[in-house]
Amino acid sequence: AASVARRRKGTYPPLQELNLRRCTFARVRGAEALAAFNEAHPGGEYVLNLADEADREIAARLAALRQQHGPASWQTVTLAGGRVYSAEALEELVVGGKWSEGKVAEEGILTLRFE
Repeated sequence: AASVARRRKGTYPPLQELNLRRCTFARVRGAEALAAFNEAHPGGEYVLNLADEADREIAARLAALRQQHGPASWQTVTLAGGRVYSAEALEELVVGGKWSEGKVAEEGILTLRFE
């Protein structure tokens, strides 16, 4: 008699196949990163070199998304590799500095987690 896998609440039968085609765990940079950026699903961790035009474009798009999703969507934000910004200082930098309009700083390393 053949055994039948029974699904209990919260358990699933083992995967028969996992397709990783077009999947990468490598960091992408520049135009490749901009092409891979998905505004419909922006969640994740970012390390953006604002001296790079493509990274600045991603930062501007993330700033615009922050306007839509609210300030809490940006977590653990640092600029230039060390300074962590308060909510008020970040608001001034991003909104007052017109980042959401594409006028992003042209130097520094921006790190953040978008949720």
